Amino acid sequence: MLYTVIDEADLFFSPAPARKTIRCGSLLLEGTEDSAGFTVCRLITTDLNEYLHGTFLPGQTIHPPQKL
Repeated sequence: MLYTVIDEADLFFSPAPARKTIRCGSLLLEGTEDSAGFTVCRLITTDLNEYLHGTFLPGQTIHPPQKL
């Protein structure tokens, strides 16, 4: 228990992970990558139907194909 006037978020600050942009077919996906896979934060496309599919919803973890 800490008795202080300083906000807890300032004391235990952890920087946000760096975002990365990858191409998956004709889509651009922005998100973070770790050992579990790629977590989508943002879908970038001009095809409005891609937003309705639900394959790349924000918060989903995907495993994009590895480049050789």
